[in-house]
Amino acid sequence: MSNLKKAAQELVTDINDRVNTLLGRHLKGLYTLPKRAYHNWGHVEHCLKELESYPIDKTKAALLTIALMYHDAIYDPHDPYGQYHEYLSSLRAEQDMLFLGISEEKCAVIARLILCTSHAKYPLKDPDERLMCDIDLTIFGQPWEKYQEYADAIRQEYSFVSDQEYATGRKKVLSKFMERPRIFQTDFFYDKYEAQARANLLKELNGFLSHERATKERPVEGSTIIEDLKRLDAAWGTIGLSRPEYLIWKRIKASLLEGSKYGVPQENLQKALTLLRRGELLKSLSDTGSIQRPFLDKWLSDVASFLSSYEGI
Repeated sequence: MSNLKKAAQELVTDINDRVNTLLGRHLKGLYTLPKRAYHNWGHVEHCLKELESYPIDKTKAALLTIALMYHDAIYDPHDPYGQYHEYLSSLRAEQDMLFLGISEEKCAVIARLILCTSHAKYPLKDPDERLMCDIDLTIFGQPWEKYQEYADAIRQEYSFVSDQEYATGRKKVLSKFMERPRIFQTDFFYDKYEAQARANLLKELNGFLSHERATKERPVEGSTIIEDLKRLDAAWGTIGLSRPEYLIWKRIKASLLEGSKYGVPQENLQKALTLLRRGELLKSLSDTGSIQRPFLDKWLSDVASFLSSYEGI
């Protein structure tokens, strides 16, 4: 807990062993409670390391250090309220820092920094809050193997919910960040992690989509092309298509529906639908985050050539 003691000493000169006996034992103990697969002391240490890489004056660094050490002190995955554990963590931090003699003004700053890690507000105006949130999200920008460990740990913390419930909630969280113009609000962490973070989040989202295609989108006996398209359309909707991607998907879907309308045999249309399930467009999105023209042209050409021989299309 030397980081906490050093930070506290930056804020108040009359500091003694209370920081070791009271906070050192009890604060770290909160992070070692059962069912903390990710939100444990390892997460705090990672955040503190990221803070050390950021150029900032000593007073602000001290406030951020304490806020980072407390920001997940109270954590319960069963909590049905979005900001409940950040609120309780901020109260715990204020209580302990006041006990150490840190001013009410600085305690309020620490509490505010903790509260912003709910990531409910965007964009943030305060530069210290932006930095605090960016540091909390730096796991997004780690190499895929490290990110996957994080994603698996989060799933472990929510092991009490079904796979379907978890997928629905997790996709909402990931999509929220993907829809933002910037995941990282400081230029420092944007330059350092933004590209990798977007690739990781997209890959995880596509993993949910692939699972849905394998389990829910598999053709069933007696199904029609229209029913299959509805299921596939719903699956694609979970990741959210950009305007160009939506127009492409709309064009392909229209071609298949026209084929059904003009009496193209179901077995032939099912073969065309297989081209969609092959996922070449998703592959290009996963690899680069944008549409690769060669993949797309080949995909459209395959579908068009398959259907073009049928009258009325």
